[in-house]
Amino acid sequence: MVSQQIGSPHDTKQAAAVNLSGPTAAYWRHRSDPECRDEGQFSVMRKAFHSTGGLLTLNEVARRFRALGGPDTDKLGEAIAARSVVAFDWCSNCWLPMFQFSRQRFSVHASLQPVLRELCDVYDGWETASWFALPNTWLRQRTPVDMLVHDLPAVWYAAKVDRFIALGDAIWEKQASDTGPVNPITRQGASAKS
Repeated sequence: MVSQQIGSPHDTKQAAAVNLSGPTAAYWRHRSDPECRDEGQFSVMRKAFHSTGGLLTLNEVARRFRALGGPDTDKLGEAIAARSVVAFDWCSNCWLPMFQFSRQRFSVHASLQPVLRELCDVYDGWETASWFALPNTWLRQRTPVDMLVHDLPAVWYAAKVDRFIALGDAIWEKQASDTGPVNPITRQGASAKS
């Protein structure tokens, strides 16, 4: 199946040219058009996060923080603003996947921070949550959320590679818009001919 071969491409034109299906198709529809973030994509995330505590609204998380004596809600707000936790807006609510919190103390897993640092400057909150919920080529088509407990270094590596690809695509697109078509061998644009 093509979607398994591609895994997590970062070029929307490439993805559009291929007949993708399943979660990968949903991912690429929202990458190319943020207005397409829909119930189906939210359901994919909800299902992927179910075994690790699910998705809760900010109000539900704040209530649990208070009930279990976790960090105060101001600290949670600071963590969301600093993007040191995964949070995204959908249907007038802020949603947080619970995999990033300790169930006993209801605190943020510090071990997750290197992974989030790789992702948060190239993806928005929805895209970061989707990244954890969808099968990843670098993890042999397993989801990052399922691999966190078993192989955190592999998840970090996958995040680093996907960040590199995402940044490379952004740089490539900028160069192409600045210089016209770019020669893939010399990496020079049409205007750079001698």
